[in-house]
Amino acid sequence: MGVVLYSSDWHLGHDKYFIVAERGHASLAAHDEAILQHWRTSVTSADELVFAGDMLMGLDKLNRAAALLMSMPYRTFHWIQGNHDPRFDNLKRMLPKGRDIRLYPMGTNPLIQGRTVSHFPPDLLGVRFNDQRDFGRYAPKLTPGQFVHGHTHSKSPGSTIGESVLHHVGWDAHGAFLVLPDAS
Repeated sequence: MGVVLYSSDWHLGHDKYFIVAERGHASLAAHDEAILQHWRTSVTSADELVFAGDMLMGLDKLNRAAALLMSMPYRTFHWIQGNHDPRFDNLKRMLPKGRDIRLYPMGTNPLIQGRTVSHFPPDLLGVRFNDQRDFGRYAPKLTPGQFVHGHTHSKSPGSTIGESVLHHVGWDAHGAFLVLPDAS
């Protein structure tokens, strides 16, 4: 039996200094290959992968996304759409048959393994959380470990605010995967 792995914000194909150089790579090609190699060696065909958005950039991202989802290992792939990802209505037509791929358009925030997963920090009580200060005002009302998100490019995989845990995934030189205990 596999594990559930969380990740986000790989920004494959995103040729920006804050993506490539700050992650310690000499080129975009080296950045992208390091992340894909980490996926090939860290994820098995028994694992469930939860990706909290911003996988791909560039004009060819639809074709690249379809090719990755056909060739890479996973049992189930949950992809929560990020602001840089391809349109899922177009991607659905290109997906391989026979693979368990679940696409969640931006803003749907599915419940996976007992956690709400979102690309952006979650909207609660009608308030958009852009950073930990905003989140901290409402954190005491939350269940510990309830939210997993991407987008903020934090280098920390998680933070504790009061009794609540906000798990951030992504922003790593090699496409980190976070394994969390079941919260359901």
